[in-house]
Amino acid sequence: MAKEKKPRATVPPAERTGKSKGPGAKPLPRPSEPKMQSVLHDLNVHQLELELQNEELRSARVEMEAALARYTELFDFAPIGYATITAQHALADINHAGAQLLGRERSRLRGWPFELLVRPEHQHTVRQLLASVAASSSRQSCELELARAGSERVVIRLSATILQHKEPQFLLAFEDISEGKRREQKLQLTERALREADRRKDEFLATLSHELRNPLAPIRNSVFVLSRSAPGSEAAHRAQVIIDRQVTHLTRLIDDLLDVTRIARGKIQLQLEHVELGALLRRTLDDHRGSFEALGVQLDCHLTASTDVWIQADSARVVQISATC
Repeated sequence: MAKEKKPRATVPPAERTGKSKGPGAKPLPRPSEPKMQSVLHDLNVHQLELELQNEELRSARVEMEAALARYTELFDFAPIGYATITAQHALADINHAGAQLLGRERSRLRGWPFELLVRPEHQHTVRQLLASVAASSSRQSCELELARAGSERVVIRLSATILQHKEPQFLLAFEDISEGKRREQKLQLTERALREADRRKDEFLATLSHELRNPLAPIRNSVFVLSRSAPGSEAAHRAQVIIDRQVTHLTRLIDDLLDVTRIARGKIQLQLEHVELGALLRRTLDDHRGSFEALGVQLDCHLTASTDVWIQADSARVVQISATC
């Protein structure tokens, strides 16, 4: 037996929209097609602008990350030491070259007061430098020596500048100039040695030039005696002996003058021998007697020693001393 179908209830349009169409109610206005297209267009444009801005932000972030990586590489692997320290002079960060130069592990250096890493006599210099940089906000430098274990002397050139962050920090750059200082010191020593050698040379030549004049007077006087004495006479023989002795002495002086090593040392080599002092004195008087007589001075010698006096000396230099006196 067929079931009887119930008639379907119809819902008025007002009820399908969820609102009852009461007395005096008006239907909602339906937006026009052009206005909807304009709104959709604005939404699409806004979406494109947001996507472009997001892309720019992503690109900027990538560039910042790349720049940070480059900065980290430059800081960490720079050939000279770099470090940042706080306003209280404590190490905040340091690169590999700086830690190696300071002779300590990088991880253990953070928090150390930087001035404790230099020699005690240079710690005041570090504090003065940082105070001056903080006051002037300018880059300044100084030279100081590190406090390192062992006998090795490490001299660095320290440059400091201030970094303006939320909390001011100092950026330090320091490099090892020990080798340059050693070369400079060696050059100064060489220059000082050259000046000293030049001074000794001048003194040596001045002394020898004075000594070269001493034998000339006896030779000249002996030549004068020879020209007025009979050949074979006692006076002629004595004059020949004086000339021979003074020529020998003059030869030694010239040898000294030509000896470059003696000039460099400023020293005269002594030729020691066993000589009798009385005989040496008499010979010296004989050599210079003519010079005294030419000046109208009578020269007498009276030796009171009963025995000979033997000494170990350079006879030529003793004669020089006697002639100078």
